[in-house]
Amino acid sequence: MVKNDRLTDIFRIGVPNQKNEHGVLGKSFFLDFKPESAVLRLTAEGPCAIYINGDFVQGHKGRLPNRVLSIEVSSRLKKGENEISVLSVAHYLQKTENSMYEQRGAHFSTVAAELAAESKGEKTRIVTDSSWRCGDGTAVNLYGEISRRAYERFWLRAALWPEKRFDDDIPQAVKDVAGEDYLSYALRCDPEYAEPVSVLASDLLPALDTSFSRPEFLKDDEHFVIYDFGKIVVGYPVLEYSSSRDSSVGLYFDYNETPQDFIQMPKPIEMLSLKNVLSSDSDKKQWIRRRAARYVMAVFPADSDAFSLKGFKFRISMLPSVRKGWFCCDDPELNRIWEVGKHTLQVNKHQEYESCPRNEMKFFSGDGIMDALVDYYAFGDFGLADASLSYTEPYICVGLRTDVFDRNAALWDYPAWRVIMSYNHYLHTGSKEFLSFYYKELCQLADWMLEKLGSDFLVSQHPVYFDVFFTVPDAVEYSCSEHRLGRKTYLNALFYKSLWCMAEFARAMDDVRAEEFEGYAKMIKNAINEKLFCQERSVYYDELSPELVPQEGNALAVLFKIADDERAERVLASLKKYNWSPWGSAIFNLPTKHTRHGNDTVSPLMCSYEAEARFLENDDKSAFELIRRCWGTMIKKGAETFWEFTPNHETKQWSIRAHSWSAGCTYLLSAYGAGIRPLNTGYEAVLFAPSAELNEFKCVVPTVKGYIAAKCQISQGVRSYLLAVPKGTKIKHLLPEGATIKILEY
Repeated sequence: MVKNDRLTDIFRIGVPNQKNEHGVLGKSFFLDFKPESAVLRLTAEGPCAIYINGDFVQGHKGRLPNRVLSIEVSSRLKKGENEISVLSVAHYLQKTENSMYEQRGAHFSTVAAELAAESKGEKTRIVTDSSWRCGDGTAVNLYGEISRRAYERFWLRAALWPEKRFDDDIPQAVKDVAGEDYLSYALRCDPEYAEPVSVLASDLLPALDTSFSRPEFLKDDEHFVIYDFGKIVVGYPVLEYSSSRDSSVGLYFDYNETPQDFIQMPKPIEMLSLKNVLSSDSDKKQWIRRRAARYVMAVFPADSDAFSLKGFKFRISMLPSVRKGWFCCDDPELNRIWEVGKHTLQVNKHQEYESCPRNEMKFFSGDGIMDALVDYYAFGDFGLADASLSYTEPYICVGLRTDVFDRNAALWDYPAWRVIMSYNHYLHTGSKEFLSFYYKELCQLADWMLEKLGSDFLVSQHPVYFDVFFTVPDAVEYSCSEHRLGRKTYLNALFYKSLWCMAEFARAMDDVRAEEFEGYAKMIKNAINEKLFCQERSVYYDELSPELVPQEGNALAVLFKIADDERAERVLASLKKYNWSPWGSAIFNLPTKHTRHGNDTVSPLMCSYEAEARFLENDDKSAFELIRRCWGTMIKKGAETFWEFTPNHETKQWSIRAHSWSAGCTYLLSAYGAGIRPLNTGYEAVLFAPSAELNEFKCVVPTVKGYIAAKCQISQGVRSYLLAVPKGTKIKHLLPEGATIKILEY
């Protein structure tokens, strides 16, 4: 048989004619050595649980195509006989799978996996193929091989899920600067399970919460208990019970900050509920459908003689990031803001960055920019950005455009955001391999954008018509809504910045197109300033809505240096005049029917960019004030994770309670509060420009070159800084007047 070099030897395998939703696939194998390192890569159509030698390792969420779980399993393997098995289900949503089963009379899910182990030069690979067996010992079905191009695109770029949970090799100079509080933080491991902090309500114990009424949908022969985990956790539900007969149990998950949703039972809670018949032969059930929740309601039989609920917890399923980055100052509110932002990102870290962990769980290139920046500063994790950018679908989310003539495209800003995210990753890592891998694709995005430019060197939003996914009676797109037509500052500012980034990429790749990209960028910048700026109000605007002051367009025009220093100062003053409120900076100055209803809503994402623009224009005082108004307000309203948007109102709250694009405050406090930023690619040179608004702080920033730690203290009216950096690091420091600095190299 002639081998097809286009393919790998990894097959998609599945259970033939699967009548039970849960399919078991497995293989026994022998190792001649105890592995020093071993990595399991796996992809599946639906959720699955992975076991090695009978122990649960981790799950694959199976939410979207081409998601590859890459997990270290070195400690799980032994010399001699080993066994790997996968318990898979056919769909992330149980309700959807039940409907599909009714239509086709069978469940269907495939798994493809590769286990690579090595020790002292010895290597072995175990792949899914015809040697695997179903749970009953019968042969698996083969459903085709993984192609080599898909393997290189998705499998090899997947972010590694490490076994190691903390860094025990922190340099002494970093310890000297950061102190014992940082060490206790950095060396703390995430627990394996999340336990509830309280039983919030129960009809068995009505005195717990007399304000909570019994949900109307419950039957007379059912009891309920509501568990509160204190903040959102993500993982696999685990229920402990005793039962004298098989009993039906339901679990409902709510990640809002109030359990009252269980009474009305909104669609997402019903859609993501889990309902199973639990066997009397067991006393524990772990589901393999991943869920996110702060509150969990368990519904179970009222017959206490037959069924007793013993407890509930989550087996945590968030990327076990090392706690490398840290920020602590003499302002408790800012410390709390930094920590909540970090947790907001962490609940959205899995196989890629997720927009929210409840039901959407997609990677959006516009979200990914802020996700990655927070990740670099809070965790020093550079793999997840690459893994996220390797995904190719849904194309409307990831921002890919392969056809330059695709005019009928929603969310036109996403291709530009993808280019800018790639630039940020290159800036922070200096990885030429990363740039080489994506460069051709990035050029396709640049060509797609250039195809849209008019003779005035501006792009104009035309009406677009798309599938039912985005067809809703109310226009709710974040910013670049298809309902906002014509020449828009926001969209053109993004095109300018992305072409500026492409010029930098082209220079790094020795591509002659550098001059072309830079030339177009300059013409777009000039056109924005000439045609989309109102001298009277000192704001950039959209040509078809000149009465509106768009926060995003004005913030980005300043951030991207489209506005010169004099104009930037005027624009920031106008944003404060027209858009600011006690609760942040509004999306617009006036009500609108499109774009989240305009001044009714504050965007934490765009407040991040506005605050960053203020920092860069030396308006630190206003930047900190905006941070306190936007993120401080959410915390005062009870937020334990930051919301997708926040109402421009004293008490109202937002329904999407954990959205990773809203964590930018964590990045800002480390990068601009403590003032640690890369001056060139890969931190070959570092800018240290701490804000004079912070009197005392300690900060640790993990970089590809090593840790950078900074400390500020004031003694007898003199501000002094202590900075620890890797040996040979070039440093440019811009300090407040009269301050001193001491630099430690290690």
